[in-house]
Amino acid sequence: MNGKKRNSNDSFLIYLFAIFLFAASIMFYLWHHIDVIRAGYKIEELKNEKKELQEEIRQLKIKKSELIRLDRVDEIAKNKLGLVKVKEDEIIVIKNGKN
Repeated sequence: MNGKKRNSNDSFLIYLFAIFLFAASIMFYLWHHIDVIRAGYKIEELKNEKKELQEEIRQLKIKKSELIRLDRVDEIAKNKLGLVKVKEDEIIVIKNGKN
């Protein structure tokens, strides 16, 4: 009877270990699958952020080109700063003694 009980306990432990191993395998698979899905969402999020930043860079380049337009700079120099264009006879060239 002792041998039969021990055999029954061994079978139960093997059965319990098999269930544990199966459950652990399923948990590992699910964890890995969820991790891959999460990485996919992060990649899409970063792609969208990249597109937004590229659009912002494009807008800033347009704004920069508008701000440095020579006619705009000339207008600001005249109207806001009170500068005037130099006449040809007002230009004085000073020669450096080293030349």
